[in-house]
Amino acid sequence: MAWKPLLQALAAREEKIRTQLAQAETAQQEARRLLEEHKQQLARAEEQSQRIIREGRDMGERMKAEILDKANQASQRMVEQAKEEIRREKDAALQTLRGEVADLAIAAAGSCWMPPWTRRNTASW
Repeated sequence: MAWKPLLQALAAREEKIRTQLAQAETAQQEARRLLEEHKQQLARAEEQSQRIIREGRDMGERMKAEILDKANQASQRMVEQAKEEIRREKDAALQTLRGEVADLAIAAAGSCWMPPWTRRNTASW
């Protein structure tokens, strides 16, 4: 009869240990599940950060290309404007030169030409 309470105590202790082992197994499975979930989240975060870095680089390259394109267009416009201004200045200088040459030609022709009635007097010169 002394064995009965002792066996009951051992059975209760055994049940308690089984319950605790089952709880430990459940906790371990939950820990594994959470660890796997965290690994997946970490992998997604890494992937997202790489994507953001890639997008930033791509955007930087696009902006660089756009800035260079605009700068090239602006410099091309400036060159074209300078060429046009040079052409206008050249045309204006040629026009002025033509006018001066015409004036000189007229002046030269006027000094060389003498009316016929004055030709006799200049023969003795």
